[in-house]
Amino acid sequence: MGAYDDVLFAGEETGAAEPVSPEFNPKEYQEQKQQERDRVYDMIDKTTLELVDPNKLKEYLDIQARFNLYRPGNVLLIQAQLPKA
Repeated sequence: MGAYDDVLFAGEETGAAEPVSPEFNPKEYQEQKQQERDRVYDMIDKTTLELVDPNKLKEYLDIQARFNLYRPGNVLLIQAQLPKA
């Protein structure tokens, strides 16, 4: 065999087992994604409540002006995570 064949087919000749990946569990994945969504919505709610402060409202409006194509929820997430954006 050529050098490439030795590398490419080495596992087949030795009978080496392929690595086993953990099985996909749709229920666990659904729960994980729901927890992520809940955290994001909580962050949006918390940031929205902070908009009663005039400085925070100005900060929000400045960010919204820079990201004018973004929806308000996404702008609130930007403000919460990276206010200097």
